[in-house]
Amino acid sequence: MGSMGEGRNDARWQSVEAAAARFDAKKNFRKAKLLRLKDFERKVLTDESVDGFADSQFHHTSWIAKEATQWLECLCPNKVSVSRGELTSMLRRSWKLETVIPEVRYENNLPVLDTGGKLDDKGKVLPAQPIAQDEFVTLKKYLEGHSVRSEDRKANPNFDFNRRPDKRLDHRHHLIDAITLALTSLRLFQQMAKKLQSSSRGNAAA
Repeated sequence: MGSMGEGRNDARWQSVEAAAARFDAKKNFRKAKLLRLKDFERKVLTDESVDGFADSQFHHTSWIAKEATQWLECLCPNKVSVSRGELTSMLRRSWKLETVIPEVRYENNLPVLDTGGKLDDKGKVLPAQPIAQDEFVTLKKYLEGHSVRSEDRKANPNFDFNRRPDKRLDHRHHLIDAITLALTSLRLFQQMAKKLQSSSRGNAAA
């Protein structure tokens, strides 16, 4: 989303102008105006909107989703739906997709690192550390949603069950999210949201 300066594509911009004209004809002036913005960062990402984003970090995905949805609805003939990251994450674990990227990296002799942040004996924060393939084999089922049982800890007394591969190491994790969303539906997300809401209320009442 850069400015439409020297790198602009005139043919594509004509298509954008035509789409904006159709919104004008339908008196949907707000969408037409959004489409015609030639400097999105300066005109939409204002100090006010960025400050609002900074003040609501807890809801930052909702803020981004709202802005993206407004833009995509200008271009897409169908309704644009968004999903909560927590729900997408739950589906990834349920469908055993969390471990796909690390497995592919091992197959291609690429490193798999953890998320780091652990403290050494002197209290110094350690950087991300490699996860050996045999360690990953032990960790895999827990990454896919299985609970760590007491017998698991007894069988592996020195094993860190809290280690997680750093998905930011490989941009293909965006592909996994896209596949997850493509295989689901708004109805499924609504069911999951209601279940999550019910569970949260139950925990609060306990």
